Formats: sequence, C-alpha cells, structure tokens
Amino acid sequence: MHNVPRAVLVFLICIPLALWVGWLAAAPDSTSFQLLVLLFGIIALPALLRWHHLFLLLSWNAYMNVPGFPGTPPLWIVLASLSLGIFIVRNTINRKFHFLMERSLARPLLAMGVVVAVTGFLRGGLSVNAAGGALWGGRNYFYIFAAIAGCFAITGAPIASEKGSRTVALYFLSPITALISNLIYLLGPAFYFLYYFFDTNFLDVQVQADYGPMNSNIFRIAGLSFAGYSIILFVLARYGLGWLFRLRSFSKFKGWWYACLIASSIIAVLLGGFRVWLFFVVVLLATQFVLEGLHRTKILLFALFAACLCGITILTFSDKMPLAVQRTLSFLPVKIDNMARLEAQETARWRFEMWGAILDEAPKYLLLGKGYKYDQNEYEMAKARALTGEGKPWEPYIIDSSYHNGPLSLLVPLGLGGSVVFLWFLIAAGRILYRNYRYSSSPLLKANTCLLAFFITQTIFYIFAFGDFAHDFARFAGAVGLSISLNRGVQSVQKTPVAATKFATGFKLEAAKG
Repeated sequence: MHNVPRAVLVFLICIPLALWVGWLAAAPDSTSFQLLVLLFGIIALPALLRWHHLFLLLSWNAYMNVPGFPGTPPLWIVLASLSLGIFIVRNTINRKFHFLMERSLARPLLAMGVVVAVTGFLRGGLSVNAAGGALWGGRNYFYIFAAIAGCFAITGAPIASEKGSRTVALYFLSPITALISNLIYLLGPAFYFLYYFFDTNFLDVQVQADYGPMNSNIFRIAGLSFAGYSIILFVLARYGLGWLFRLRSFSKFKGWWYACLIASSIIAVLLGGFRVWLFFVVVLLATQFVLEGLHRTKILLFALFAACLCGITILTFSDKMPLAVQRTLSFLPVKIDNMARLEAQETARWRFEMWGAILDEAPKYLLLGKGYKYDQNEYEMAKARALTGEGKPWEPYIIDSSYHNGPLSLLVPLGLGGSVVFLWFLIAAGRILYRNYRYSSSPLLKANTCLLAFFITQTIFYIFAFGDFAHDFARFAGAVGLSISLNRGVQSVQKTPVAATKFATGFKLEAAKG
C-alpha cells in the first residue's frame, strides 16, 4: 500500500517531464538545447560524480561537442572543468586525497598558462565571440587553458593497475568519433541534427568532392585517417607489437584477428587521402618496434621482408589504386594519376608560400606574440577573395593562425616565451614518460610503452609534418597526465630496468599482462 502513492508521484512527475522534453526536441533552438543539456546533466549527475575521471579519459581525444553551451565547446573541455572542480572540492574536504601531479611538470604547465594569459591580455583580451566578444579567435586561448586544467584533472586520481592497459587502449580509441561526422553526411539531411553533437571539421574534403571544382574526382573521407590510427594505437596499448609478430599468437584466432585489424586500419589511413597521417602511422610503428626491443631479434628480418613486400605492391599497383590512396602516396616516387599528383602538389605549393609569408613577419612577434584574436570582417573578406581567385588561398589561414605548421603555430602567436616554455614542457614530460616506461611494472609495461611511443611520434609529427599548437597541446598534456595517473606518479629507479628485461629478446612480452 505504501508503494501506491510513490508510484503515482513518479508518474505525475515523469509524464509531464517526458512531454516537455519531447516538445523541446521537436523544435530545437539554442534555448531548448540549453534546457535539455541542463536536464540530462542533472539526471546524469550521480554517474558523473562517480565516474567523471573515466569519462574525462574516454572523451579526451573524442571529436564530440556539448550543444547549448556558448560556443558549443568540445566535450573534453566541459568534463575537464567538471572533473577538476570535483577533485579540488574533494581535496579541500579530505586532506588524505591529493593530486598526483609532479612538480617538474606542473611548473611548465603553469608557466604556459601565464604566457598565454599575458599574451591574450596584451593582444585584445581573452573574451570570445560566442560570449559577446567583438573579435574572433579567443577560443584558442581557452583550448590551451583547458589542456592545462585537464592535465591536472587527469592526475587527480590513480588508475587501477589491472585496468591500466584497457583504460589506455580506450583513451586512444576515442578519435574514431571523427568518422561519425562523415557517416552522418552520407546518411543524408534526416540525420544532420547529430551535428549538434559531433565535430564538422572533417567534412570539407567530402563536401568538395560533391560540390567543389578542385577535388570533384577525388572522393575522400577524412575521418577514416583518424579512425585508422586510433585503432592502431588501441591494439598497441592493449597487446603490443611483438605479440602480433609471434607465430604462437597466430595459432589462435585472436592473433589473426588483430593482425587483420591493423592491416585494415592502415588501409583506412590510406583511403583518408592525407600524406601526413601515413607519416604518423609509419613513425608510430617504427618507434613502438624499437621501444619493444624487436630490432634486436629475428623479427627485424620479418619486418624488413614485410616492408619490401609492401613496397613492391605499391610500385606495381600504385596507379590502379583509388585516387584517395594515390594522393596519400603522392610524395613517393611512384606512378600515380596526374589529377591526384597535381592536387597534392597544389596544396603543398600554397603551404610553402604561406610559410614564406609568415617567416617574413615572424620577427615582429618574437618578444610579444601575435595572439589569436582577429577581425571577423577581415577574415570573411579574405575567404571571399580566395574563393573568387582574387586573393591567395592561404590568406584566411594566416588571419586565423592556422599555419599548418607546428613550430610556426607556436612561435608567431605566443612568441619566444611560449616556445621556450613548450620546450621545457616537452623535456619534463618526456622524462616522466621515459622513466615510467623504463622502470614499469609488468602489468603496465604495454600501456607505458605505447604512451611513450605516441608522445615521441606526436612530437616528431608536430615539428616536421603538421601541427596546430592551440589544439595539439591537449594531446601532449593528456598523454603525460595519463602516464602519471597510471603509474601513481613517476616510477623510481631500479637496479635492472624492467623494460630492458622484458623486451631484451622480444619474445617475453607475455609477462606484461594487462
């Protein structure tokens, strides 16, 4: 009898609430999205309070947005702010809890925050257009601040060692969400409402293939490249590279399955049509190969044979492959379609022109960086001139600081101060990742090896291939923050380095379970 009034009360609340939510969803606008986000946030609050740290790790590399907030921020920024706030309140109430953040890493992170804040205040302020600011570009400052705050939030709690390998693997798998925006476009207008939740930055080349004059014959799905390298990182973090090379692994179906998964992921990267991501995958696999000590084993001969076989296949069938794959291979001395080669050469040409123009102005911003603020009208006029052929195609990229070059994207907006602090950060973070790899415990060895391989690859990729500091800083900060959380700080020096022992022959990887 006591349950009847409670059931009636639940129905009296849930039915009107469901009708109200349905009405908001039927006529979506900014206000209704804000109310929906607030409502679902209240409903999900118990889960967020319990698993906010895990949600932050899973969303860190995801290309998802939170509609209803000013500027539609990425999901990881919202969760980083929430998680950091929860940890601060927890540590204030209970002194037994504390952040795992290392001082050697906290200092360059805080110094970077000071450099960004000073540059922002002296170059137009830190306000953003979405919050009522008169200029655009201010959100780049908040990307960097969020990366710093998120790194502290990731180190707010340790990760259980038995879940370490799985957590790192899922952390690297989240970029696969980049492919969802391309799938939404293929499904048609009926599904376009999902763009409120997923990033649309990967649609450019796909839309150009349908409506643009330049790439009309080259169909590319940009999200495939991101999905491909994320799956490769997932497999490396979960199983390592040596495990896939050993014949014992192929006696079970699982070995064949994951070998085919890596091969399919490499094909996906090729189909994306981006040369830089093929470079990323090659460097990543080579770095992982060396860190596992496989270059000192018979596996090296097998790897060289596989590389030669791939090279012969490319030389033989390069001009028979899809145009997107041919564009990816256009930097190699192989025979490909003229359209794919000319289109790739054109994008390379205007990038070199843009870098030359930036280098001429760079000396003016050495002491005080240019900052990220820019005038919206100037940007729109530059885009219009580029589309009509009256201006250079790279003029809009210079205005919004999208230089397609890692060092320039740091030196020009933040000056020498930001460049020196970032170098300081790389040294401190690299030292932490290396020590956690070298002196890793067996359950965490694969995860620590993959994190170090990713950090080295990302650094090389950022300097020599492609980079955008405002967005890439989170990738660096997240990797080192995850390493600290995974190892509960920095591993201490041991007489016999664990990595050297486990990877000495390349055949003892089974000891590193997890």
